[in-house]
Amino acid sequence: MSPKIHASFWSDPDVENLDSQKKLCLLWIITNPKINCCGFFNSSPRRFSFETGLPQEVLKQTLEALPRALKGFSDGTIWSVNFISHQFGRGSILRRNNIFRSIVRICDDLKHSELRHALISEYDEIMKALPSPSEGLEQRDKPKGEGEGEGEGEGSSSGKERGVGEEKPNPPEPVDLFQVEIDFRKKIISEIFHRRENTKWTDKEARAFNEFPAKCDITEFELVAAYYRSGAPYLRKDLQTLLNNWPGELDRARQWKANPASMTHFNTTTNGHTHAKPLTGSTPNNGF
Repeated sequence: MSPKIHASFWSDPDVENLDSQKKLCLLWIITNPKINCCGFFNSSPRRFSFETGLPQEVLKQTLEALPRALKGFSDGTIWSVNFISHQFGRGSILRRNNIFRSIVRICDDLKHSELRHALISEYDEIMKALPSPSEGLEQRDKPKGEGEGEGEGEGSSSGKERGVGEEKPNPPEPVDLFQVEIDFRKKIISEIFHRRENTKWTDKEARAFNEFPAKCDITEFELVAAYYRSGAPYLRKDLQTLLNNWPGELDRARQWKANPASMTHFNTTTNGHTHAKPLTGSTPNNGF
């Protein structure tokens, strides 16, 4: 299936408190190709690392950071608790959705007792829709048109499902995970210059971004962002200049990380650059 990401995702308090690696991990959990309509899937830290480029331990850290929203099980199964409600709604909205029958069937056939219990505890709609033990497989597997119908028209020979004839909800739009990752990288460096998330990039900025920064690992974006927040010397003053000089700025960020004590927090601005006097009495390098 193709899950949808709501605009409110980024403003959720739990998401806002995550670092960039855990945010990307959460996006992977929601959008990875193995997830089903109930919001669970089975994977491994190795597969997670291969598909995201993040360290394997980030998956466990994300599960621990969001204990109410994510459940991890000993067999490698991961369940996004709010997946069903975010994708299909709750209550009557969920019951009228065409996908609800599949959700109930998956839950009824589920051999994972701990996960099954968690699902029906979270979603009362599923528990009420499950066949009673006395009905057994015979009732669930009756050919269409036999027995009682679901919802309105109970006892009719047509077995008409509730919601037939009603307007169907629009199918969720597919999520391009690659584009989600690109947008997330843009968000990190936009925040350096306090640019609003909905501010459109210029064509020049987009071209400069695609030439090199877009190919970098997410951890390198975090490093440059931390470097710029540190008040280190010779920081670029605007986004375009940073993008045009990305390789050099990434090298400077690595040098800063290796020896942050060599930087100072007393900055001055001249000629489009943010400068700072070195802590030592040496003359700063003018080679850029």
